[in-house]
Amino acid sequence: MSVDEEVDKERKQYECDRIWLIRRTFLRKYWNEIPRDKLLCLSQLFININMIGCVYSDPVMEKVRTLGAGVMEENEFRGLVYGGQNETD
Repeated sequence: MSVDEEVDKERKQYECDRIWLIRRTFLRKYWNEIPRDKLLCLSQLFININMIGCVYSDPVMEKVRTLGAGVMEENEFRGLVYGGQNETD
């Protein structure tokens, strides 16, 4: 099974296309580097922080910020992130 196929199996039934494609970018970036359970948790934290505006402890925020570097920019280029709006706007 390819990495893309494995990653795609992690899509949650309720995830809209936009959120999924952003989270998918994060997952693919680290799929073979971070243990699966930890990566899935970090990918959800990434979405919560960047799309919903959640705030966590400083160490968590820094780790997610470091791992997520470039993910939002890549998706902004693809038109998935726009004008600072999030899923709740």
